[in-house]
Amino acid sequence: VPAGDHTGNGGKALGISVGRNNAVYYRSTAAVTLPAGNYTLTVNGYNTHTATLFYSLCGFVTNSGSSYLSTRKDFAGKKWEQDVVNFALYAPTEGYFQVGGRSMTEAKGSGDHAKMLFDNLTLTYSELTAEPAG
Repeated sequence: VPAGDHTGNGGKALGISVGRNNAVYYRSTAAVTLPAGNYTLTVNGYNTHTATLFYSLCGFVTNSGSSYLSTRKDFAGKKWEQDVVNFALYAPTEGYFQVGGRSMTEAKGSGDHAKMLFDNLTLTYSELTAEPAG
């Protein structure tokens, strides 16, 4: 376990370990309504293991069932790396923030996957510059 976060600050982090054909995630308990805009959701991840496989499920999940999730599939061992999700909302949207991951089908058990710590989730907003085509 690292002595501090990506900037060296001590504290706590959310630990996630996945195994055979499962998903583990934390979803915020209170819904938030985000205004229309462009968003970048960033969370720092630290893999405490030597195995690197890990399908990230970090992102924003709407009440209507749409999700804006990371496309990241691995994290290097023993270092902090950023997981970044960019998305646009074209109307005020209610939903939840989510951090976690799922196992990969080509891997076997939990020993074949990264053992993740997540910390410092941030959301950056900018105004929309164009409406979607169509």
